[in-house]
Amino acid sequence: MKARLFKDHPAREAKLLWLLLLMLVMAFVCPCGGPEKSLPATGSIPLKIIWPESNSAQALSSPASPSGVQIQNPKSKIQNSAATVCPTCTTLSGTVTGTGMSAKSFSFDFTAHTGTITGVPAGTGRSISAEAKDASNTVLFTGSASGISVPAGGASDPANLVMIPTCTDNDGDGYGTGCVLGPDCNDSDPDNWNACSTCKDSDGDTWFTGCNAYTTRNGPDCDDTNNTIYPGAPELCDGIDNQCPGNQGYGSVDEDKIGSDVRITNDASSSDYPSLVWTGSEYGVIWRDYRDGNYEIYFARISASGTKICADVRITNGGNNWQGPSLVWTGSEYGVSWDDGRNGTDEIYFARISADGTKIGADVRITNDANGSEYPSLAWTGSEFGVSWDDSRDGDIAEIYFARIGCQ
Repeated sequence: MKARLFKDHPAREAKLLWLLLLMLVMAFVCPCGGPEKSLPATGSIPLKIIWPESNSAQALSSPASPSGVQIQNPKSKIQNSAATVCPTCTTLSGTVTGTGMSAKSFSFDFTAHTGTITGVPAGTGRSISAEAKDASNTVLFTGSASGISVPAGGASDPANLVMIPTCTDNDGDGYGTGCVLGPDCNDSDPDNWNACSTCKDSDGDTWFTGCNAYTTRNGPDCDDTNNTIYPGAPELCDGIDNQCPGNQGYGSVDEDKIGSDVRITNDASSSDYPSLVWTGSEYGVIWRDYRDGNYEIYFARISASGTKICADVRITNGGNNWQGPSLVWTGSEYGVSWDDGRNGTDEIYFARISADGTKIGADVRITNDANGSEYPSLAWTGSEFGVSWDDSRDGDIAEIYFARIGCQ
């Protein structure tokens, strides 16, 4: 009967065979009993991470926008790596977004300036946003790229991810809130970022020590305890070296000799034992002189520049070997003491000389004993004179004596 059925209905037999064949194909293609869904195609995005051209404070302190940040032309050359510009950066992470796809996250542990994002759904108009962070998860740089076409099963053209610092640095020293170099203890002072407590001018000479930098203030000072010692300080006649190491003149106490020697006396006989004082505007000098055939005391004035003023003035006139003169200035006149032998033994005498070099009054005898009194040293207190000398009145050995001389 079966043979007869197919024989009587050949069209029905053909349809039945095609149906059996289709069932076999479906069973082979989908053995699970249902149709299989196709997976979306993916590709990859190679990155070229573009850091600021320089790791200088100015570049690192630029605001978080492309303006003001120096970037090398990505088509010509890629400059600097994370290790150079952001040595504390440890990770680069972010997302890829685009039409018809879910956001794709990525993260790199990196120290270089390259990377590849894989598994990105194929398509056009893909965009990247990224953050470079340090070990404490602080965002130090942000970056972005857009208009990326990702082919299925392949790689896009390299995406230039331009990194911008997020640092807030108001004084331009590279330190501040969220900055690569670190926080700033005073973000309005470019000379200090971690030395605010040590940057000082202790001696008030406007030269500082203990600062991180010296761009807005003088420094460093080689001696912050003395306001006459600093780099380039003038050398003073104060018995100390006012210069700093490395400065011209360092190592010398006080100034060197100024100019050449000035000859004060000019006669055929000897002139010796000078005593010099300063009046505030000129010098006065007194000495022992043998021009008259015996030792006498002479006086002369010398200008501040070292020029002799007027002729020599003879102070003594006795022919008795006057010697050992000592001169002082009172503020209005000179006082002079010396020893001479006019009375048979050397005694100490005193006289006054006006500011213009004229002797005032007669000599005043200070000592009066049978033995010698020699080599006086005179001083002015502001109201009276004091004089000391060596004296042999007590025997063969000289002793030192002192006397006061009232103002006449």
